[in-house]
Parts: sequence; structure tokens; C-alpha cells
Amino acid sequence: MKLALWIIFGAYLYLVVCWLFFLAIMHLTENRSKAHGIVLFHGYLIHWTGWVLDVLLNAVLFSVLFVDFPRELTATARLNRYLRADLERKGWRAKLACWFCSRWLDPFDPKGRHCRDK
Repeated sequence: MKLALWIIFGAYLYLVVCWLFFLAIMHLTENRSKAHGIVLFHGYLIHWTGWVLDVLLNAVLFSVLFVDFPRELTATARLNRYLRADLERKGWRAKLACWFCSRWLDPFDPKGRHCRDK
């Protein structure tokens, strides 16, 4: 029982860390023209670290949450697939993908919409 709680807590913590990297990357993307030199270098380090975390999120945590093996590299690509495939049927995967997009990702993307093929 303790192990299960630690796994759930670890998965939640990992999701939040990935989201923090997403927030940082979106802010850096929006202000890229203002950054230069060492700041830009660190911004790219954050970007690539976030990308690796995203790939691992998609491969491990999202595989468990969506009960499906990934066909894409990133979590956003997977969410887009569920949104496109289940748009008319409104399956549980589409509802969960819509929740992730509308609550966690879309409001913080400078374009206003991170999911659904931008």
C-alpha cells in the first residue's frame, strides 16, 4: 500500500515538474527575441531538458493514464491524436485529453492553443 502511494505521488510530482518546464518553455518562446548570449544558452538547455521530460512523460505516465502505447514521440502529439480520433464519439480518452489541453496547456501557450494542431 505504501509503495502504491509513493508511486502515485511520484507520478503526480513528475507531471507537475513537466508542467513547470512547459511554462518556462512557453515563456522563453514568447520572449526569445529579447534573450541573447548566456540567457539564450540556458533557455535552450531548459528547452531540451523539457523535451526529454516530455518524451518520458508520454512513454511512461501517459501510457498508464490512457491505457495505450504511444505512437508519437511527445505528449502533445498523443493528446492531438486522441482529440482527432474521438472528436465525434467523445470517448474517455478524448475527454481526458481535452481536460489536459484546456486546463494545463492551452491557457499558457502564447498562441492561446497548444493542442489540436495549432
